[in-house]
Amino acid sequence: MGLGCKEVQQRTLAVDALIATIGDGRLDADALGTALGPWIFSSLLSAARLATPLETAASESPRHLRVISDALE
Repeated sequence: MGLGCKEVQQRTLAVDALIATIGDGRLDADALGTALGPWIFSSLLSAARLATPLETAASESPRHLRVISDALE
C-alpha cells in the first residue's frame, strides 16, 4: 500500500497514481473503499498515516474529493 509508505518518494508516486486513476475513471469509490478497508481496520496501517496522502489527492478536483469521501464512508 504505497499511500502509507514511510518513504516520501514511494508515497508521492502512489498519490500520483491515485489522482490519475480517479481522474480518468479507472477507480471509483467502491473499489477504493474495498482496497483501503482491510488496511485501515488492521494493525498494518494506521488511518492517520493515510490522512495526508488522501487529503492531497482529494484536493485535486471535486471528483477526487467525492470519490475519496465516498470511499471512506
